[in-house]
Amino acid sequence: MRPVKVVRLGYEASEELSALFEEFRLMCNDAIMIALTEKPKSKFRLIEIAYHQLKGYGLNTHYILSACEVAFSAFKNAKRKSSPYIRKGFIKLDNQSYTLIISSLGFRQDRDVSSTLLCARQTITSRCWKTLA
Repeated sequence: MRPVKVVRLGYEASEELSALFEEFRLMCNDAIMIALTEKPKSKFRLIEIAYHQLKGYGLNTHYILSACEVAFSAFKNAKRKSSPYIRKGFIKLDNQSYTLIISSLGFRQDRDVSSTLLCARQTITSRCWKTLA
C-alpha cells in the first residue's frame, strides 16, 4: 500500500474558493449518481463514462479525475446503507495540482508557520500550522 500525506488546513476560504469547493462537491455527487446507474467495476470505467458530462462544469481535467476517484470510493464503500451523497464542499488535489510554500523566521516549537497553497491559479494563505520539531 502506498503512503499518503494528508494536510488539514484550517482557514476561511474566499468566495471564489468556496465556489470551487462547492463545484467539486457537485461534480462528485453527479459522478456518484452516474456510478449508481451504470455500476462500473473500476474507477477508470467511471472516468470513461462520466468524463464528458463532468466536463460541462468547465473545470480542469485534474478536478474531473479526482471527483471520479472520490465518487468511486463512495460508491464502493461496503458499509453504506443508503445512496452515498457528499454534503460538505471540499477538494481533492493531486500532487501535480498545487505548490506548497512554507515560510517562517525560524522553525521553533510552537511558532506559527505561514503557509501558502497555490492551486488552480488561486492562492490560499493559512497561519494555522504549528511546527512539531
